[in-house]
Amino acid sequence: MEEAIHLLERALKEVDFFYGEDGPLAKEKKDYIPRESQIEATKEIIKGLIDKSHVIFEGPCGLGKTFTYLTAIGLYAYIMDGN
Repeated sequence: MEEAIHLLERALKEVDFFYGEDGPLAKEKKDYIPRESQIEATKEIIKGLIDKSHVIFEGPCGLGKTFTYLTAIGLYAYIMDGN
């Protein structure tokens, strides 16, 4: 349980950094604007992966769902690999 809490705290920090003003997205794309819906969805997906639970969400076309899924899985793998 304690390990899961530590992983979750780390994951949430990584998500905030990834989508943040100084993160890789902002550095690569000049006109990058964070989407709060993507940030929250990414956090929920990672929580589900850590808790081994299901996460379901829906959104309109153009929300960035595919990017969000891939980001969550990539960050989860990065964290679980011990980086």
